[in-house]
Amino acid sequence: MYTTKQRILHAALDVFEESGFVKATTKEIAQRAAVSEGSIYKYYKSKDELLDSIADELIHAIVVHSGEETLQKIIHDLNATTFEEKIKCLALSRLKVAQKYLKHINVLFLESRFRPEIRERITRIIYENSVGFITEICNEARNKGEIKEFDDFIMIRSILGSLMILYIQREYMPFGDRNKPLEDEVDEVLNLIMNGIKK
Repeated sequence: MYTTKQRILHAALDVFEESGFVKATTKEIAQRAAVSEGSIYKYYKSKDELLDSIADELIHAIVVHSGEETLQKIIHDLNATTFEEKIKCLALSRLKVAQKYLKHINVLFLESRFRPEIRERITRIIYENSVGFITEICNEARNKGEIKEFDDFIMIRSILGSLMILYIQREYMPFGDRNKPLEDEVDEVLNLIMNGIKK
């Protein structure tokens, strides 16, 4: 059961995604949330504060579901030992956040063009919750001879970028077998990246 504050925030998320932040009105948000327009201002001072709260929800999800502590627990629970297995843990945790918070991402991606502080805040949180994990698994893989010498963040960004494009294509430009589990497609993309396409 959602509180009034949560209902307002979720209604704002829907309206921002459908109409865009600039065109959205508090009247429209109030109607969608089934509250009076005055009720919005009881919880949120402005549309900007609603947008900031949407960013807060996404940031919280990134920290909880894809932060270093969570990733280390996933790796331990799945007994992931190779670089590929650990990268898969990182990729799936990020993709699960993207699946669950797709509306948040849609709204914030569009608005971050005009509100660079939102983009910088989310980017900083992602970086702070990844840097230790990425450095550790890359150093370990290099020491084992699993990977070549590359800039850690260019390598990880390339891998995760490929997987994010895979997810975007599944959501917005579907073709091929739509029933194929996401995890299976992640396995295939990682295999392609790690081993190439040559025989």
